[in-house]
Amino acid sequence: MLKPKGRIVSLDLLRVIAIFCVVGIHTSQLFIYVQNTASIGFILGNILNCISRIGVPLFVMLSGALMLNENKALSFKTTMNKVLKILILLFSWSIIYALLLIIIKPLCQGISPSFTDFAHAALTGDYYLNGATHFWYLYMIIGLYLITPILRAFVCIANAKIVLWFIVLAFATVFIPRFLDGVLGVSGINDSDVMARMGQFRISLVGEYGAYYLLGWYLFYVNPPKKFRIIVYIIGVLSLMFLIVATQCTYDGKGTFIFYDNLKLPAICYAMAVFLFIKNCKYLRENRFITLLSKLSFGVYAAHFLLLELALTLFGSISVIPIKIVVYFVFISAASFIVSYVLSLIPFVRKIVRC
Repeated sequence: MLKPKGRIVSLDLLRVIAIFCVVGIHTSQLFIYVQNTASIGFILGNILNCISRIGVPLFVMLSGALMLNENKALSFKTTMNKVLKILILLFSWSIIYALLLIIIKPLCQGISPSFTDFAHAALTGDYYLNGATHFWYLYMIIGLYLITPILRAFVCIANAKIVLWFIVLAFATVFIPRFLDGVLGVSGINDSDVMARMGQFRISLVGEYGAYYLLGWYLFYVNPPKKFRIIVYIIGVLSLMFLIVATQCTYDGKGTFIFYDNLKLPAICYAMAVFLFIKNCKYLRENRFITLLSKLSFGVYAAHFLLLELALTLFGSISVIPIKIVVYFVFISAASFIVSYVLSLIPFVRKIVRC
């Protein structure tokens, strides 16, 4: 079994790829909520969104590879300390977002801020007051950390086949049924209920992001043979192509993206391919720049929505859509890394940019 020691260059690179993908998804969302799917904005936004689909899956797989390592001691107390740290990060950034977007932004616009909305956002992270914020990921990862002591009781190389069975069940009861529901739905079969049928088995324990969590451990420590990896690479490329074409062809112009779902088959196949490819790349060498970007990734995740707001103000007047997309993505990414780096230099503040 591989035993990580210090920094692992493949995991650092995967973390960097994942954070760029998160920025890519949120950048693309500025262009895809349109009725005209033939517009250059939708076409390019959809491509960027599909390429970036693996952001959250990769982050969860990375957490699984690190948290479920049997050779690394992890007591119940240590796990709870990690959960507490994330809760502090969530609360700290919720206050920052609430202060900037619900108090300061309205004041700059000559609007009286709502302190009730501020309290709600500060306590929940719901800074847009509609439940749709990027802090949902922190809630999800807290849940995974809470079940980590249970998973650690059986996740080990000796039980690799059991872990694989868990993953297979997740594919059979969640990822494939959700995908089939989408395919059958757009095929005109309106009463498709494959997922509902699977739900009758009442084995939701194996579903959702817990499968990614275990998959990260399995792919990193068990590492399938080369022939299997090649098949995964091919399926991963086909999955990405399917995501792009299927979304382009099926989007209804009303905000419903059938295949933009991390819990459907294309996303997990695409994520597996990227994870395995980077993990098994023989040409990776330790790189201080990649390590630095990896260390700054949480700060980028936390701050990038604020920089997105700034980008809308600074570059909203750009009329050439391809240039606008590139400018938004480059600015949000670069500015987020700079903000994360600067904050990491401040003794007390650095704690809110390191997870």
